[in-house]
Amino acid sequence: MEIWKNLDDAMEAFKKNDPEKLVKSLAKAIRLHSRIVEVPDFYKQILEERIESYPNDLDSLVCYIQMETQRGIWRENISKASAQFPEDEYLALSTALFLLIYKKDAKAAMNYVERVLKIFPEYEHLLYCKILAVKSFDVNNDVYFKSIDALLAAVPDDSPYVPECHYLKAAYYCSIENKLKFIECYEAGLAAEKKQLSCFLPFRFKGCGLLENRYLKEISMDKKAYQQERKKIDPKRKFLISENRQLFKSHVDENGVKPFTPSQPLQGRYTYKNDWSTLKKITLKDMNPMKLEAYKECILEAKIIDWAVFEYCIHTVIEDENGDIQRLTFKNWALSDDIKKDIKQAMKIFRPNVKISIACPYYTGNEEIIVFGSDFVSFDTSMIDKFCHVCGKEAKSLLSCSNCKMALYCSKECEKIDQTDFKHKEICENLKIFKTA
Repeated sequence: MEIWKNLDDAMEAFKKNDPEKLVKSLAKAIRLHSRIVEVPDFYKQILEERIESYPNDLDSLVCYIQMETQRGIWRENISKASAQFPEDEYLALSTALFLLIYKKDAKAAMNYVERVLKIFPEYEHLLYCKILAVKSFDVNNDVYFKSIDALLAAVPDDSPYVPECHYLKAAYYCSIENKLKFIECYEAGLAAEKKQLSCFLPFRFKGCGLLENRYLKEISMDKKAYQQERKKIDPKRKFLISENRQLFKSHVDENGVKPFTPSQPLQGRYTYKNDWSTLKKITLKDMNPMKLEAYKECILEAKIIDWAVFEYCIHTVIEDENGDIQRLTFKNWALSDDIKKDIKQAMKIFRPNVKISIACPYYTGNEEIIVFGSDFVSFDTSMIDKFCHVCGKEAKSLLSCSNCKMALYCSKECEKIDQTDFKHKEICENLKIFKTA
């Protein structure tokens, strides 16, 4: 996507100390989708210096306002900047949000949005802002639903606004106890999520937990069963597992079970030998995706959900208790003189259904958790053969792949999903090398 290309360009400019290119690339990404673009903390000094030196530079203003507003800082100069550059969609949006969120004047925000929509009639973020303004002072008006429908008509099916629009309607029908309409709109939201790009997932919206519980109650479905069904169609899950398996296949095809180059030992500041019982439990939601940070005095408990890839380190994918998933890289795996044996032994541990506890998890800010050695982890392999590799359903008896005997399934449906959607058939022959049964 163009957003990520511009963000990558901004990062390259940062590394080369090129502020002009940084703000130009970052501003392009912000204009494409300001709701998902977060300005990293390490850009702060550059943007502050840039706005001081070039206070009337449009791209610098866009980046600086985005940085401040995402930190909850709203200033009067937003309206001034919009008046200075009336043709800029982002500044028009920022002014509308300034009136709505900071000034708490929904009617003023509504009037402003109506005025600028004549200039930008299909600007999706302004259309969404109109929905928020209408909802703030007259949710029982037909204008509310008309504003939602106007946004749905303006955006493509894979826009993250589509599921949110359906969930907004569901929330309204839930509030007036219209059960049939509530279920219809909630299920329309679920269907729209299936069309989302992986970068917009897992999909979150205000009040999602309450709506989800109400939906499960209305259709009399167990929450665990509901979550298991969603795992089968989760695009982000499909993307990360498929990506990991592509890497697995290419590496095994090229190297087989051959020695890999171990990563270099790290300095003492990364060692951890304190009492684990004192650590604060966190989940992936508690970790800032835009910030490089070691979460000291914290512990992340998760489950490995895919096979390990052995390069200079070990790669796999993990899932936390909320069902959120992320890449995991393990560095400094202990090696003996028999590397092949070491790798096969590691494969018994880094595999689906193994529980992993990570002390002081390090988040790279690039959708990856890093573990810096065995001192930071503990494993529980007691449930390896208890859960389906696709949906996570527990069963006393599981089907196994007839070829590799490694993959486990609760049903033929899950086996088919793994073979096709999650690319198991592409690594099936490779997995035979690591067969431990």
